[in-house]
Amino acid sequence: MKIAVAQVETLPKDIRANLEHILKMVREAKTAGADFFVLPYFALTGFYLGDEWITRSFDEEIGIAKDKILEEAGDIKVIFESFYGKVKDKIFRISYIDENYRPKYKKADFYVFSEFKPFQPDLFNERKAKLSSMAKIFEKPIVYINKISSENYNKNIYAYTGRSAVFNPDGTLGLSLSDCGADMKIYDTDAPSRVEYRESSEIGDIYSAVKIGIKYFMKTVGIERVVIGVSGGIDSAVSAALYGSILPPGDILLVNMPSRYNSTATKNLAETLAKNLGANYAVCPIEESVNLTVKEINGTPITFIKDGEKYNLELSSLDAENIQARDRGARLLAALSSAFSHKNGERKAAAFTCNGNKTECAAGYATLYGDSAGFLAAIADLWKHQVYELAYYLNREVYKREVIPQGIIDIVPSAELSAAQNAEEGKGDPLFYPYHDYLFKAFVERTPKISPEEILKWYKDNTLEEHIGCQKGLVGELFKTNAEFTEDLERWWNQFQGLSVAKRIQSPPIIKLSRKSFGNDFMESQGKPFYSTGYYELKEKLLKTSVS
Repeated sequence: MKIAVAQVETLPKDIRANLEHILKMVREAKTAGADFFVLPYFALTGFYLGDEWITRSFDEEIGIAKDKILEEAGDIKVIFESFYGKVKDKIFRISYIDENYRPKYKKADFYVFSEFKPFQPDLFNERKAKLSSMAKIFEKPIVYINKISSENYNKNIYAYTGRSAVFNPDGTLGLSLSDCGADMKIYDTDAPSRVEYRESSEIGDIYSAVKIGIKYFMKTVGIERVVIGVSGGIDSAVSAALYGSILPPGDILLVNMPSRYNSTATKNLAETLAKNLGANYAVCPIEESVNLTVKEINGTPITFIKDGEKYNLELSSLDAENIQARDRGARLLAALSSAFSHKNGERKAAAFTCNGNKTECAAGYATLYGDSAGFLAAIADLWKHQVYELAYYLNREVYKREVIPQGIIDIVPSAELSAAQNAEEGKGDPLFYPYHDYLFKAFVERTPKISPEEILKWYKDNTLEEHIGCQKGLVGELFKTNAEFTEDLERWWNQFQGLSVAKRIQSPPIIKLSRKSFGNDFMESQGKPFYSTGYYELKEKLLKTSVS
């Protein structure tokens, strides 16, 4: 028998477009002489649809579309679920395998596992190991079917990355489909082939997921052009290179927005990045507009109407930093994306990106309505060290040349919002990423969840590095006293459970790339940061000793 494995492209809610795509594959399967046509779960609709599922006309449209697929298929049996019956004058039993790897029928002619989970690291390797083993036990082929899709629900974008496969009765790989687009192949049980596994790295899989997440989300919401603020730093450079691997260079506008605090080095690096990508490039200085805002606020008298008292507000240095970020995001990037949508009279919907990473999201190290703004936060589920890994991968494997300049990778990460953040002088962000990446990861991704009490216990027992996964010896190098350690811990925990929560609530959608991303995976509420009695007792004991 011949099984058509149909890895379709699914646009959420777009039944008509999805139907046309499926019908095209059905016709190809007919031409190839297929007996069975296997589709992924929710191929017609996508899964994350909110309340659309309870819309009567939507449900009716699904039924009409299914009938059209069956009509087009004719003698080919379309597999939506487990089946027992006659196909071309022969009795067949096809059994679906559920999420717990339990088949509906113990004995079948072939088995189907339809992927229900979106991308997460090592998911395919788990499926491959388990289904290969089951194929050997059953001595029958197993079809692993997935779709290509970017779906969204509340805060998160979910990427389905394909990699459909068929496992031979001996457990070997008999068929392998694409990990970057729609694909259909025929598996012949009478002449099973054997193919080699495509080895992939975790960062390579992440790149595929980000690419599909961006590409199909843009397609779903109708955005065709992007404006990206490029600072000469690593996050904006990786964002630019990601969009550059998806869109034509003419549909990308990179913008450098310097103030007096931006170094010559980072300004030159931003321009080099734009040249390497061949994209549109603009330099829009913000010094004049920021000074105007500061002058207007400081120089405007305030009147307390109740008693007529007059006074002036005075912006602090931190206020001035936030004004720079908001001027770039809320004013320049927003306006540029509007103008870029009708470049040279050609209308294409445009939006600007958010370039923040997961470390910044955890720490709240971003400005509301400034660098936390944008239509999509493509790398906001990647810790800072993963952003660097992705930079190397993009240069080495995707572009096969140095698109992201090595200087951007090497320079100290810095927001460059004040003289105290001069990147050329090595003055960078207040975070030490080789440590704080792993501390924040423990806050977010560890199960069961932990609090500062556990962190302090591990610190006391000299096992913190082992528990959170950072480099051995790092904690002792960073913190010379117990007071320094607890001060740093409380600073970031207060941020993490404090204003950062409000910032995350208001942030753009995030592509899910880990087992626990901010959004639907990580349920949180605004309130006072929690410290247990055990934490305070242990802290008191530790502070009585002068050296950690």
